[in-house]
Amino acid sequence: MKATSPLDIYPYLPENSEELFDHTRMSLALQLINRTISLKSIKDKLVEIDPTEKSYKALEKLLAPAIIEVLIGVGENQVTIGGDDVLFRHNKTFYNKTPIAISISDLMSKEDMEKKVEEIVSFEKFYIGKTMKIEMISIFCESNDPDTFEKATKIVNETLEKSKRDLPLVLYSYNPKAIRKALEIVGCKKPLIYGANTENWREMAALALEFEVPVTVCGNGDLDLLQSLAVTFEFNGISDIVLDPGFENTKEGFKNTFQNYVSLRISGINGDTNINYPTVFFGKINNSKQTNKTEQIKQTNQTEQKNNLKQTNDSEKLFSEIPEFLLPDENDIKNSMFETVLSSVMTVRYADLLILNYSYPHEILPLIHLADTMYTDPRVPASVTPGLYEVGNPDDESPVLFTTNFALTFHTVESDLSSQNIDCYLIAVNTGGLGVEAAAAGGQLTAETVKKEFENANFDISKTKYKTIIIPGLAARIQGELEILLNVKVLVGPTDSGKLPLWLETNFNKK
Repeated sequence: MKATSPLDIYPYLPENSEELFDHTRMSLALQLINRTISLKSIKDKLVEIDPTEKSYKALEKLLAPAIIEVLIGVGENQVTIGGDDVLFRHNKTFYNKTPIAISISDLMSKEDMEKKVEEIVSFEKFYIGKTMKIEMISIFCESNDPDTFEKATKIVNETLEKSKRDLPLVLYSYNPKAIRKALEIVGCKKPLIYGANTENWREMAALALEFEVPVTVCGNGDLDLLQSLAVTFEFNGISDIVLDPGFENTKEGFKNTFQNYVSLRISGINGDTNINYPTVFFGKINNSKQTNKTEQIKQTNQTEQKNNLKQTNDSEKLFSEIPEFLLPDENDIKNSMFETVLSSVMTVRYADLLILNYSYPHEILPLIHLADTMYTDPRVPASVTPGLYEVGNPDDESPVLFTTNFALTFHTVESDLSSQNIDCYLIAVNTGGLGVEAAAAGGQLTAETVKKEFENANFDISKTKYKTIIIPGLAARIQGELEILLNVKVLVGPTDSGKLPLWLETNFNKK
């Protein structure tokens, strides 16, 4: 039975928990439930106390997530997928943000492969204190030739090693011989092999066991078949399983895909241990460089549009109303838009790994921002560590400013200052992660809290040349009291940090 309260696991923790782990027994139980402390991190001490591992195994069972976690790759770039306990983020939170794997075809030239890998590795987007990157690469055996796939794997692997960012791999082929040749090169790096189906499952299971790598099982739209394959693999001793329910890029096909992913997740969360594995979504878009099915798709859509006029079910209406301009055709840009729409929907419900055909920035950016938002813990305010930050290379003549420790506010202010090469001191005042206006109105941002933050940072404003603090425009109400408490001059800055560079040039004179 899944533990839902600290009291469920309290009896299995040692009485001297405070001595062993610097946490009381109840505090440790609470943190294990909330996953702020991992069970693996305290395993050694638990086993030392109980060599039979009876307590540890009981805790492991109680704390196991509803959706099994699967690890792909090794080292610092290792990716974990799955691990969720709830269907809706507001019930608790989602764990292990959906990673993106960019597909590289083995039919590409060596130069194009190397260039593609370098683009993937170098892709970065800085957002509210985090640098978001593409986490994985999928090598696609488009040739269906083991030797060609082997060469492609070698090129990608060597390029990654040179880049010093060895990303986890997906080896994508239904040909077990091709997968074997690739695993002989990168098997030690624990790639995800894709994919096992009714025709190759024996060979794929043997490879997963031999190389100890996670494996994807494919249902081709049939959930009963998918469950049968998953149970068979588990029976054969394979626990690192990823599910692909299948996808068909028509309106009706997408509706079925959506419903299959939701059904799988509901079953897993509700305790069906035959199907509680993470899922992968690969929107296989047919373009002019591969198989052109544009006319077939358009004809199918026209028929569906007529049929959908008779439908009243809400979900059917939703999928019958996909705009024509979002459907795939021969244009790569348009196809990438279609792929973004599909992948966005599946990120929300409930793909744990995305494999993309394209790597255009306009496609990647919405997906990484969506995943970051979806997997932000709603119970914890987005905040930075309170304290003193130096922007550029400030000296005793540099301006001194403060803002709150709400992450979006702080990083916006810091970015507006650093982008204009302004050297200054910036204090992040602890407001519990609230923005300036809300904190000032709610009493979290006061002259006293500002003074306390300066003291905690050991920053003596009186030792600066101008003995002046610049405060946010939305905190103007604390100007007078702050001047009295700190015995310094207080200037009220603009309400918008984007106006700070010009404001400083006009109002803060270093002469």
